Amino acid sequence: MISPKCLVIQLYLLLVAVMSFAQVNEFGTKMDTFLKPLLQGNNFSGFILIADKGEIIVSKGYGYSDIEFEKENSADTKFQIASLSKTFTAAAILLLMERGKLKLSDPIVAYVPELDKYKGVTIHHLLNHTSGIPDINRQEIYKKIRASTNTAESLVDVIKEFEPSFKPGEKAYSYSNSNYNVLARIIEVSSSKSYGDFLQQNIFNKLEMVNSGHREVSKRSPENMAEGYVPSGGYEEVMKAPYLDWTVKTGNGSLCATPNDLLKWVDALMAGQILKSNTLQFMKDNKYGWFVGEKLGEEAMYMNGSSPGYNGYFGYFPAQELTIIVLGNYDIALATTIGNGLLAMWKGVEFEKFPSLQPHSVEQSFIDQIQGEYKFHYYTVEILVRNGQIGYRSGYPYYDVSMIPIGKNKLFNRFFWTNLVLERDEDENVISIYWEGNPNQRGTRVTKD
Repeated sequence: MISPKCLVIQLYLLLVAVMSFAQVNEFGTKMDTFLKPLLQGNNFSGFILIADKGEIIVSKGYGYSDIEFEKENSADTKFQIASLSKTFTAAAILLLMERGKLKLSDPIVAYVPELDKYKGVTIHHLLNHTSGIPDINRQEIYKKIRASTNTAESLVDVIKEFEPSFKPGEKAYSYSNSNYNVLARIIEVSSSKSYGDFLQQNIFNKLEMVNSGHREVSKRSPENMAEGYVPSGGYEEVMKAPYLDWTVKTGNGSLCATPNDLLKWVDALMAGQILKSNTLQFMKDNKYGWFVGEKLGEEAMYMNGSSPGYNGYFGYFPAQELTIIVLGNYDIALATTIGNGLLAMWKGVEFEKFPSLQPHSVEQSFIDQIQGEYKFHYYTVEILVRNGQIGYRSGYPYYDVSMIPIGKNKLFNRFFWTNLVLERDEDENVISIYWEGNPNQRGTRVTKD
């Protein structure tokens, strides 16, 4: 016979469970409403996972991992995680430091003597992007090597030809994917294992991350791998991403994983199961592989990533032990914005809603007024017309991006998910452009003889 006291306790626990279920259900409904404009406009496809104190409260897929075969994104779908890979590379370096295999103050030439142009650069400089090594992704040679098989060693042979952008430590921060290519090679030299094998043996196997790995073999796609897509023109169209051999991103963006595996990674890392507590704190303090700051008054550790066909974000909020993971297989810069919106929703504060893109008809005169090249300080943009649609061409991304007119003086860029503002002269011709929110960096129209 159950005592009255036990019955009260059971009823209380049942009430708590029912209330918790209702709250989670309500959150899921709000999340669907939040994402609806993106889904209706075919601008998000992927998977969202949210965990509270290690317990999964949201686990939901959207769109297709393979459009041709109408295969839906699920908890078993693997995604390329792009620069989220840097959190693993940084942890691997710190593991080797704990084992006495290297010191963060070591000059990198002790491990990669080929980089003798960078004698003053230390491992620390690589980890926190203060080395002065130019970003390999922005170099002309990247277009040649991105579709061929590479190794950490061969990537160092490419990077050694770059001239330093500044003296090590001279700038507080200058993001460069090259830093993490070099770190991958240092992992190999100091551990006598390949980058992929070191991560497999010391992280993936240990955490039973059976659906994660380094894309080491050219042209082989893992089972249940999501196809990557890019915006292809207009408001809703997408196409398969241009081919990329993921070995070109060794160390900085070559890993694939499922959302559940990434949760294992965040949980284990924050619980001190990978690095010692003092090393973990040192990683946070120096922002090795992560962005560390504040979001909505919360301490936050987060990382985002973008690569052809994929866009990802994960954030960890220590005070609440909350993890938000957004993995997408459209190369549209939305994962971080979605993650920030979900955090605001979780905290019950206001957040910006996604717009429904409404087409504006344009005449030939409008096109004539804006077509041409625009010179920014570091790059050139071309606004052009292809297949009757306005497009954007530059060094990045590696394909033309649709530009959607949303008014007389704004073009919406689906890839960057932001507006390009047009400035006109008295004859209505566009003379300069800038990205909304950044008017101090203008691109001036190039006049050709």
